[in-house]
Amino acid sequence: MPGDVIALQGVSMRYQARGGSTLALSEVDLQVREGEFIAVVGPSGCGKSTLLKLISGLLPATMGNVMVGGQLVSGPLRNVGIVFQSPVLMKWRTVYENVALPLEVLGIDVKSRHEHILGLLKLAGIQDFANSYPKELSGGMQQRVSICRALVHDPGLLLLDEPFGALDAMTRNRMNIDLADIWARSRKTTILITHSVSEAVFLADRVVVMSARPGRVQAVVDVPIPRPRTVQTRASDDFAHLIQQVGAHIGFEYL
Repeated sequence: MPGDVIALQGVSMRYQARGGSTLALSEVDLQVREGEFIAVVGPSGCGKSTLLKLISGLLPATMGNVMVGGQLVSGPLRNVGIVFQSPVLMKWRTVYENVALPLEVLGIDVKSRHEHILGLLKLAGIQDFANSYPKELSGGMQQRVSICRALVHDPGLLLLDEPFGALDAMTRNRMNIDLADIWARSRKTTILITHSVSEAVFLADRVVVMSARPGRVQAVVDVPIPRPRTVQTRASDDFAHLIQQVGAHIGFEYL
């Protein structure tokens, strides 16, 4: 059995501000197995994005331990790919050049990874747009570029912070299917932050439900729906039952 690649033990996070301090996360315990797809849902302000920043090493925990690959996280990790809600693409660089950017930052020869970059573009279905610029792409295609960029240095961990939140419903559903396919082929350990319970259930092996601030792990719901998941999956009784199950923990007003 694959071991835990991420382990949070009693993790709390308090932000200091002029008017005082805010406890964003409180005593969070969470384990993520290698190759697993985890989705995190919860009310706005419950610390979901903070959780990703702690795991990636962008923020230090106020209390507790964050372990990745058996090592205590003490600073930003190189072995992580991050995708945000906004694609944050450089408008003066082509699709190919945007995807290659992390290699340049890490001092890796881009030419030596040429076939790898083309393979990622093909995996995401945008190989025909390698020489296009971001303004020539739809929002969904720009996020595909962002996902390729996050994967280009072959990280062990993929962190997704509401990557489809700005897309229309139809494009978002299409991107869910595309992301599920990319994950199935790459098998990266993945954590997705989302406000959409249906998106979480469709994509994840397990759904982590956070409480209102200060965020705590309120429940972890297994998603035993077989893969690959398709449009028909969303119409199944099992899918509806799991959405109800997650909703019972998170509060139905958030569905």
